Amino acid sequence: MENCLQNLFTESEWELLCDHCGVCCFYKIEDEDTSEIFYTEVVCPYLNLESGLCEVYPDRFQKMSTCIKISPDNIQEIHNWLPRHCAYRCLYEKRSVSCWHPLYQNPDKHSELIRKIESVIKFPFNDGLSQNEIQKIKQNAIRADYSIDFEEQLIHHLIKDSEI
Repeated sequence: MENCLQNLFTESEWELLCDHCGVCCFYKIEDEDTSEIFYTEVVCPYLNLESGLCEVYPDRFQKMSTCIKISPDNIQEIHNWLPRHCAYRCLYEKRSVSCWHPLYQNPDKHSELIRKIESVIKFPFNDGLSQNEIQKIKQNAIRADYSIDFEEQLIHHLIKDSEI
């Protein structure tokens, strides 16, 4: 799919597209041998689970070497790791942004999805995880199924609340 998002937004306009759901802050593991992707219940230690915001946003790339900037330049490679409701993914896939998005509603009211997740694990960041820690995380991870939306997999495996 051709990426027609480059040069459409200023940096600040692009930033406004984020709804602060926090879903992109969940760690994903790629098996080096099979290229399979696994979704985990581990989130970045800098994600505030109440607000859905990064606590170190301006310095996130310096503080968290694994943080990936979502941009028009890399959306083609990472769009399927983002939830279906994500405005970045919607624009890339040429779909409408949800009517509840902060661009249309009160921008101070973020998505409450992150607050419904009960089994989130936060690891302190220490320049990477040990092989043991990675194996333990992978054992509890969800094998990515691209025929099912990411947030559906997340909801099914991590959210106990039946009324989302």
